[in-house]
Amino acid sequence: MGHVRLILVAEKGTEMKILVGVDASSYSIAVLERAIELARAMKAALEVVHVFEMPFVYDLGAAVNVDQMRQAEAEAVWSVAQPVIDGAADLDITRIDLTGGASRMLVTRAAETGVDLIVVGNRGRGDLASLVLGSTSHGVIHTAPCDIFIVKGD
Repeated sequence: MGHVRLILVAEKGTEMKILVGVDASSYSIAVLERAIELARAMKAALEVVHVFEMPFVYDLGAAVNVDQMRQAEAEAVWSVAQPVIDGAADLDITRIDLTGGASRMLVTRAAETGVDLIVVGNRGRGDLASLVLGSTSHGVIHTAPCDIFIVKGD
């Protein structure tokens, strides 16, 4: 990763808080690594947040066990993220699992916990793909109660 220069300052006497959104993608690891780098530079606490988004089920007659899906996705995410988290034992890191729309849940969590910075990735899918698939970073940018750090994808 490159060098990071920040001009963020927490209120006097408070610890800075950073929230980073993760999923099971390899790109998400780069986002998590950048958030850890930022947390170290700012001596900040870090919340690593995975959001399970309820899948759209077209066939309402299909048997879908959402709890199993949520658990399987969380296991996949943490199996990829935990080794990176373990490598940052010097930091105050909390893992959080939420359910809902990713951008909405990240912003809500940030507002509820007084986060100073949200770190998310931008995979660079383009306007059409983001329109069809949705864009977590786009949603966070427009609704976040704090500063945002976007980690650019390819």
